[in-house]
Amino acid sequence: MADRRELPDEARVRRTSHVPPTDMPTTQPAGPPFVEMHPSEASSGSLPPTRTQEPPTPSTGATLSLYATPRMDDPRAAIGSSEQVRILFGKYLVVRKLGEGAMGEVWLVRHRDLGAERALKLINLGRFSDPEMRARARREARAMGLFSHPNAVAVHDANADGDLAYIEMEYIRGRSLNKVLEPGVPMPLDWVARMVEQLCAVLEVAHAHGIVHRDLKPSNMMLLDSQPEGREHLKILDFGIAKILHADEQGHEDLQTRSGATIGTPAYMSPEQINSEANQIDGRSDLYSVGVILFEMLTGRRPFTSASFKLTYDHLHTPPPCFSEVNATIRIPEAVEKLVLRCLDKDPALRPQSARELGDEFRRLATPPKPPEPIATPLPTRRGLLGALLLVAGLAIGIAVWVSMRPHPFNIHAAQPDLSLPAGGSATITILAEGDRPKHVDYQADVTPPGISVTKAGGKSSTGVQQFALAIGPNVVPGVTVLSFRAHTGTSKFKTNVRLTVEAPKVELPDDFVPAPGSVLIQDHDRIFHSQIFKNLGDNAKVEFLFIKRNQSDEPASFYIMKDKISNRVFARFAAKEPKLLKGTAWRMPPGKGQNLPAFNVTAEEACRFAHWLGRDRAKVRLPRVEQWDKASGCYDVTTQQGPFVEPWKPGDLTIAVGRDSPAPVGSSSHDLSPLGCRDMAGNGMEWTRNSTIEGKMLPFPEGSFDPVLLRGRSFKLSSPLLYKDLRDVDERMNWDADKGESDIGFRLVIDDL
Repeated sequence: MADRRELPDEARVRRTSHVPPTDMPTTQPAGPPFVEMHPSEASSGSLPPTRTQEPPTPSTGATLSLYATPRMDDPRAAIGSSEQVRILFGKYLVVRKLGEGAMGEVWLVRHRDLGAERALKLINLGRFSDPEMRARARREARAMGLFSHPNAVAVHDANADGDLAYIEMEYIRGRSLNKVLEPGVPMPLDWVARMVEQLCAVLEVAHAHGIVHRDLKPSNMMLLDSQPEGREHLKILDFGIAKILHADEQGHEDLQTRSGATIGTPAYMSPEQINSEANQIDGRSDLYSVGVILFEMLTGRRPFTSASFKLTYDHLHTPPPCFSEVNATIRIPEAVEKLVLRCLDKDPALRPQSARELGDEFRRLATPPKPPEPIATPLPTRRGLLGALLLVAGLAIGIAVWVSMRPHPFNIHAAQPDLSLPAGGSATITILAEGDRPKHVDYQADVTPPGISVTKAGGKSSTGVQQFALAIGPNVVPGVTVLSFRAHTGTSKFKTNVRLTVEAPKVELPDDFVPAPGSVLIQDHDRIFHSQIFKNLGDNAKVEFLFIKRNQSDEPASFYIMKDKISNRVFARFAAKEPKLLKGTAWRMPPGKGQNLPAFNVTAEEACRFAHWLGRDRAKVRLPRVEQWDKASGCYDVTTQQGPFVEPWKPGDLTIAVGRDSPAPVGSSSHDLSPLGCRDMAGNGMEWTRNSTIEGKMLPFPEGSFDPVLLRGRSFKLSSPLLYKDLRDVDERMNWDADKGESDIGFRLVIDDL
């Protein structure tokens, strides 16, 4: 059988040493973050590779800024003095600068492929000699990407190119709270309550994912424009210095904040942050910062306003003042003030213990009390009983006549005022009208808690019945919440509530597997799965699977696939437990760091035996079908990328393991990451996959079967990474003998038939 890997234009080459250019200034990344082109070309498709060029080298004594685009406020935006358009990373059209901070600058850009405005945060890692500062840039993207929430800024993409990192975020039009709050001017209590509800909602989800913001302050909180009074929408920005409580997937702690490093804004910093007790900081530290913000909102002043050293001393040792000491004119309920001062306690154990507890308590205390019930009229004495009875009878007759003749007042109520559903569930809520119905009634649902969707089913109601479709996201925290519905009739408003109890969801989990740290729940029709699961094999060996959801009918059914190729360390566990199944194998366990390399020289039959051993008849673990491998690579979902890797790539780039004499450790190639999270699919060795035309069991292989397996991926010996066009080319499906292992063929496994 001919080896299709030996193509004329893809001859195997040996890697030469890659030396980065030495004439670039330290503020410029090694690779070109931007290209310049004429405005007439800016609106075209992807930038042709032939147009890519290094930025011009500055003359002696000049400084080349990473962000050398001038401020632009006219229709000639993004056009410099050279009449050229600035394009960042080949896909972002620069519009104007939005701001800057300690870690970088934020620019308003337009995504060339999507045509959408984005906020692009640029972080120059080259300016930080401290490795911890570089880790903070990576930590920002990870913290913001671990979870999604309506009250948190959405992250669309994150990447690094040399010393330059970027984070692509949604562009928010609004005002930060530090522009809304005026010194000395308290905000209305009901307005503060709405802010607290949204702030605590996003913190509750963040803390559940192990993320502590650690820099909450009004300038990191933004109110969206075009929101009417009473329906303000709050967005929390900049999780860039958030502490990830969980170690990363390799078990390292390099993303943890280093002991002794103080991070945050002193005016809003908790005592434990000031002491730099990083291993003791949890969500209660954020609640201290919320307490400072609440104090400022309700009084117009912060609790501590000293400068420099005295400010940190006050946060550590000085009790916060009462509200009247900083503003004698305000009238805030005493219980609300006590709750805010509890948040400012130096001891985290004496503060509210969760964002949810704080949000629920503040809402309860800030809600005006109901008016007292009227006092019942005392019963008449026996002497006046007969007269009282006659009077009551007369009143009853009069009331009956009046009731029969008067108009019946309009009102609404829920057909099912109490409802219980698991997270991920859905239902229909019916709102009924009673009384004399006006000619025009508009039914609406109030703002719902994060993760819960309520949408009107159908148009305007003419029958006195309006239905709403309720959908609960799989990651909604179990508990009780209240959904409000309103009916508008001209200038009159009517309201009714539904008490919703959210129960824990039923999550599908293959036997012997557990959720991975940072995993979230994904809903697939009426079933719910963990986004990441893993199995610990002992001796520092584990396998991690990612959930791949089916989006279109022509795609393979949803399945789990390994995040990485099987390493020698993992395969060695199988070899030690089942030596008889590997009799005569060409695979050998390399010493030292070779244990982290992909397991090569394994035949397809040996890979299937490993899959059977790993599943132990409890989970259907097997080689992936070709279509499953392609789906995990992003071939079905992505049309703008060249291949299953983070762009850009160019010959000689070390970020994808190709053009090498030997493989790289599993998962160590930073750019070899598919859009769905799998690593080492563009290089670092080919992989066994099942031929979809073969039905039945893989083992034993049917006698006389033709090509039971195919190869996917790209050898580390070839000069370029795998491209999507290669996957779509039927002629590129490389057949291989199932009983023939090679020094550049490895494998990963799937769990399907879920």
